[in-house]
Amino acid sequence: MAEQVAGSAHRALGLLICKSKCVGGFPCKCYTKLYQSLVQSIIDYGSSVWGHKHFSCIAAVQHRAMRSFLGLHSKTSNTAVLGEMGWTPQIILQQLCIGRQCIRYSKMEEDRINRMIYEWSMNDGCNNAAHLIKQKFTDLDIPDFADFTIYKCKSYVDILEAKLMENVVDSWYDDMNRINAKSGYGLNKLRTYRSFKFEYVTEEYVKSQSIPFRDRKDLAKMRCSATALNIETGRYQNGMYKPPEERKCTLCNLNCVEDEFHAMLKCPIYEDIREVLYEECISINPVLNYYTDVEKFKFYMSNPTVSKYSAKACRQILERRRNFVTI
Repeated sequence: MAEQVAGSAHRALGLLICKSKCVGGFPCKCYTKLYQSLVQSIIDYGSSVWGHKHFSCIAAVQHRAMRSFLGLHSKTSNTAVLGEMGWTPQIILQQLCIGRQCIRYSKMEEDRINRMIYEWSMNDGCNNAAHLIKQKFTDLDIPDFADFTIYKCKSYVDILEAKLMENVVDSWYDDMNRINAKSGYGLNKLRTYRSFKFEYVTEEYVKSQSIPFRDRKDLAKMRCSATALNIETGRYQNGMYKPPEERKCTLCNLNCVEDEFHAMLKCPIYEDIREVLYEECISINPVLNYYTDVEKFKFYMSNPTVSKYSAKACRQILERRRNFVTI
């Protein structure tokens, strides 16, 4: 069932992505609304029945939609993608559908067969979907959702969403701040991202209509560690894992690791791009000259007042690197 729903949603999403490319991209608010109307509505239909469980094929639809808007490749960390877009995770959307269905049950007459069956399933003690939903409500300290004798209104959904989001955001923080990779060898690739990302909200540069898509996507790549720099592409050499400290920049003689910090602040290949960025930013923040390099990097990556200039610099840096590597 989940696979069939995911297949239908992917087809609808493909149409949305195609239309977006044809018009040169939609603003974030418009894209989000179209996704909710054209794609999420397909997933929501019937999810009050099967939505108690996480399905990777269903979550992949939302992840693909967010990556497409940001211009990121399929290997980008889902934790970073969710953090940039600030969308409500798919598993919560499913459980909210379940909550709304429980509200509808509470408003039904007691002799309605579907209410009677669902209530019996919740209280039967079997390891079925309804019983697992009741257990979820109990764990969230909102057992009233499972009691159909209590009349419930839409405000209950807001309470449910707040409880669910609290747990998901905690999990998101844990994923972002863990030391080691989830699987395989190496460290967490979000080592740079967690240095300036502290809240689960839609980033201002994502919502900005003044930043062209080609600039926005390269800023997103820099922020999410999804670039072609050696810190990412040099993870393995001849089938063997290569530690981060050995992934040196091959374009300069500084003998430094080629990561986002090196590209934005150190590598002499991009000195002219860096100078233009600095001049633009210091006109906005006159005390920038007193910042350390680490503070400057965080300012470039996260301050919404300079996102337009940072995005342009990221595009120019990554374009120049591609040209050097090609030559």
